[in-house]
Amino acid sequence: MGVISENVAPFASVGDLQMGVVSSQVQGTGLVPTSYITILTGSTAVLATIDLPWNGFTGRIVLISTSATPFSTSANATAGSPNALSRGISLASAAVTRYRAVEMYFDGTLWHPSYIN
Repeated sequence: MGVISENVAPFASVGDLQMGVVSSQVQGTGLVPTSYITILTGSTAVLATIDLPWNGFTGRIVLISTSATPFSTSANATAGSPNALSRGISLASAAVTRYRAVEMYFDGTLWHPSYIN
């Protein structure tokens, strides 16, 4: 196993001895997570893609939205768009519940939400 050069500390599970596991960003149609837990603010735009935190990432992230956030599967056929790290979401949802955490699991191909409405 090689040396990991990416900054993986922000993706440590909550409770680890790490700083910066929670970040906040304004939601658009794409998401670029910068930490294990991301608070989505300011929009109810349909989330269609989530960028990988780094190339080769598999695992999970947690999203908490301050408004009802719908998911779309429209980007599944165009993985790698708008950039090389963008990946689609496997299940569409009318809207996830406001302030309810949804875990997103990436299996190497698509992001899979822990629940949908």
